[in-house]
Amino acid sequence: MLVVAAEPAIRALLVRIFRGDLEIVAAGTPAEAMALVHERRPDLAIIDVSHPERTALDLCRSLREELSSRSMPIVALTARGLVAEAVAARVAGADYLVEKPFSPSRLKELVGAVLTRREQTVTI
Repeated sequence: MLVVAAEPAIRALLVRIFRGDLEIVAAGTPAEAMALVHERRPDLAIIDVSHPERTALDLCRSLREELSSRSMPIVALTARGLVAEAVAARVAGADYLVEKPFSPSRLKELVGAVLTRREQTVTI
């Protein structure tokens, strides 16, 4: 799983939530994230799109344009109440939206369900 967040505290929290359950790679910038996508081929990405420069939205678009990551599920973390940010994340290619602050257990449930569904789809 790929975790992308510009803020080190958010990145560390996401890694801590999933540590021990999944293989996790983390990036602070879209460039780092794309390098990890090419190198590690993660099954899912959690991207914090709450960034003033909108670079995370560009990352979502890039992941959708690349053949190797086109079908990878993207969970976008958005700021609570910012409808425009949520809409922009969807348009950029996010499959799922999670508002911050979020419940770690609910995020784990969502990721588990998405990965299970993806596994079943690939197996069939």
